[in-house]
Amino acid sequence: MLIYAGEYDDKYPTPSKWCDLLLEHTDVTEKQFRCKGTYEGPCNYAMNKNAEIRGTDSPPDMVLLFETSPGWNQAGGPDILTTDNHQGEGCNIVFVDGHVQFVKTRDLNNLKWTPE
Repeated sequence: MLIYAGEYDDKYPTPSKWCDLLLEHTDVTEKQFRCKGTYEGPCNYAMNKNAEIRGTDSPPDMVLLFETSPGWNQAGGPDILTTDNHQGEGCNIVFVDGHVQFVKTRDLNNLKWTPE
């Protein structure tokens, strides 16, 4: 995501086509779209639709990518987040600053989803 943004004026891929755009414009492989905790679906992540608003200028602790049910080019917010890939214990979150963290279910309500 950061490599893509670096090439496109600090803007992230369009949420409705983020998987396709990363495959087309970066060295990402399809395998990287799947969570290691599951073998289902082509992609187990979704893009926070609010990340498009300010791109890399979004707060560093804002959610950029999060785990969801299997799909492709998924985007949205906490309503489609899932902990199913990890037996309900939590999920992996990619933040705007590029770090990845496993967030326990009890802490999911503390995530920042909007730039404000």
